[in-house]
Amino acid sequence: MMKKLQFKSEIKAPVEKVYRSMLGLGDKSTYEAWVSEFNPTSTFEGSWEKYHAGTPFGVGNSNPDKYFREAVNAAEQIINSGKYMIAGNSVDDYLTLFNQSDLSNNPEIILAKTYKIGFNAHNGQRYFAIIGGATGVSKSLVNNYLCTDGLPISVSPLYKGDQNLTTEFTNRDPRLDTIIFAPGDPINEDQVFERAPVHLGGEANTTTGYQIQKGALPNKQLQQTDFGSTTAAIIFRYAETLLIYAEAKAELGEISQTDIDRSINLLRRRVGMPDLVINSIVNDPNWEFPLLSPLINEIRRERRVELACEGYRLSDLLRWRGHALFVGKRPKGAKFNPNDYPGFTNINLDENGYIDYYKDILPNGFQFNPDRDYLDPLPINELLINTNLTQNPGWPNQ
Repeated sequence: MMKKLQFKSEIKAPVEKVYRSMLGLGDKSTYEAWVSEFNPTSTFEGSWEKYHAGTPFGVGNSNPDKYFREAVNAAEQIINSGKYMIAGNSVDDYLTLFNQSDLSNNPEIILAKTYKIGFNAHNGQRYFAIIGGATGVSKSLVNNYLCTDGLPISVSPLYKGDQNLTTEFTNRDPRLDTIIFAPGDPINEDQVFERAPVHLGGEANTTTGYQIQKGALPNKQLQQTDFGSTTAAIIFRYAETLLIYAEAKAELGEISQTDIDRSINLLRRRVGMPDLVINSIVNDPNWEFPLLSPLINEIRRERRVELACEGYRLSDLLRWRGHALFVGKRPKGAKFNPNDYPGFTNINLDENGYIDYYKDILPNGFQFNPDRDYLDPLPINELLINTNLTQNPGWPNQ
């Protein structure tokens, strides 16, 4: 069993400098309100203790329900305060949530980092729509999006297949077309998206054929300006509060349809998707966690979809002990259509014609030792300096 150690670090700087430098906030009220109302680590700790129990990463005297209860109570405090709400009532409202510079009046934003020209501006808008960034959305994520009838692609009669992006995005949760460029989506005032640059090299390449759109602003001037982007970075938004609430209630085994209606279904209704109804969940043979309940699978699906490309996936897989989803596997991409790339053949495909960019880099898929790799090793010099420390499971002490 792992032993918990607590450490305290003192930052010798005025608080005003800390929140201005780290968060770009004009004052500390937003930060203080967030910290006082919510501890987003509660669900992580509860999940870690529950799903790592009996493993080298199990926690002595664990009490996961304590942390799930903390998460529910904190989320309810925010929900009942009436300070925040899901912004807008259309997929366009969801799309534009991530490409704005000023989020101060957005009712969904609890905490965000702002940027200013001449101080901390970035080049985000020069890259989002113009190049692939040597990355791309995985086929696994795309397949998680439901059809517009609320059913998974494995059983929905509305699913049109994945021969190309146009058919793949037809009759799907509208959020899919907000995180990935589809043919016809605007790149800027003069240009629309036609095809992913899988044929280009370096940072221009889209590795999977699914080019990330989330956060892009179709503004030609920004795309041509060096360090001219001030698009804000959302750190915490009300949607995550609702997802944490639903997940923690489900883990406690006390979730009701009323709970789903005040959390998951608010997110679905914004983009015009059908409600999640507890008593009407249809079995999905492709659920990622088939040993868990249908409801927890659907709550986890909603979390992955709503928060896609916002930096939560790795943390979620770690706390859920989800290594079975990636060990020995590679992230695949879209089905390659050679008619879209005349004469281009220098691309790795799998036996079914899907882009397999990592075929040479990861010939045996991701390597991950579940008895060691859930935590990084502590540096040897730190172990020598502080004898109270013990090395994380599976890693050498010297």
